[in-house]
Amino acid sequence: MKILLTNDDGVRAPCLQLLKREFSKFADVYVVAPLEEKSTTGHSLTLKRPIAVEELEASRVFGVDGFPADCVTWALGTIFKDAPPDVVISGINRGGNLAQDVFYSGTAAAAREGSFAKIPSMAVSLCMEFAKDFKDEEESFLGASKFVCELLKRGIQRLIPSHYFLNVNIPYLKVPNTAKVTLSGLRLYRGEVHEILCPRNRRYYWVGTGCDGHGIFKDHSSNAKKASSGDAINVDSMMSDCEAVDVGVVSVTPLAFLPGSHESAWNSYLYQEELMRLLQTMDVQKIFSK
Repeated sequence: MKILLTNDDGVRAPCLQLLKREFSKFADVYVVAPLEEKSTTGHSLTLKRPIAVEELEASRVFGVDGFPADCVTWALGTIFKDAPPDVVISGINRGGNLAQDVFYSGTAAAAREGSFAKIPSMAVSLCMEFAKDFKDEEESFLGASKFVCELLKRGIQRLIPSHYFLNVNIPYLKVPNTAKVTLSGLRLYRGEVHEILCPRNRRYYWVGTGCDGHGIFKDHSSNAKKASSGDAINVDSMMSDCEAVDVGVVSVTPLAFLPGSHESAWNSYLYQEELMRLLQTMDVQKIFSK
């Protein structure tokens, strides 16, 4: 199996190195990630200047002077020009990418870019902002890495149709309860604007964030799933991604980059049967406890 691994936290992010190490135990791994952190850059592409690429580890690890979507585009046009990877994995992100976060997220954008090329792709995030009593970052990332490895070993990549990618959000717990297929929910942010007056009497603004540079999570809603129903699934019985993570459940959300495309085929085949069955057979607590 050939894996293209990327992220938006940067090629030197410890969580990326951890995932690379775990993947290397059973697959050929190629890392192509931004040289610098590119969080919340959305699906940006560098089109008005050339991008520089540094080879950090012979033919295996590359740092790109661009955005996460640039990384996937470059990798598919160079390393994988003759034969595509079996799967694109973007993550593990330090923080959740739930509900509408996927439109801001560089992590989700990289997975979406993979799906544009009809390559099975997954965005993976650790929801650290949902932390309660557990605060062991290294242990949690290790557990999350093992979980993603188990998904690939069980062939989840073969269950992702064209024009879709999987958005996986893992609770920040020592041992999550289980894993479930979910629908996109809705996150509510305060949307504050902070004014700062500099010594030269010029005003600057932090828009939509706190001064620490992170979005402020206020609440979430499951109302979005009411508008996502298909005839083949019982939508009311499904959790939103926000609800799942909030109660300690790993959330696996199928997302289409063309909303409404192939909806009936996806709902009847993947939602109800294969993907749900795969997750139900996984002993999540055992995987995280290894």
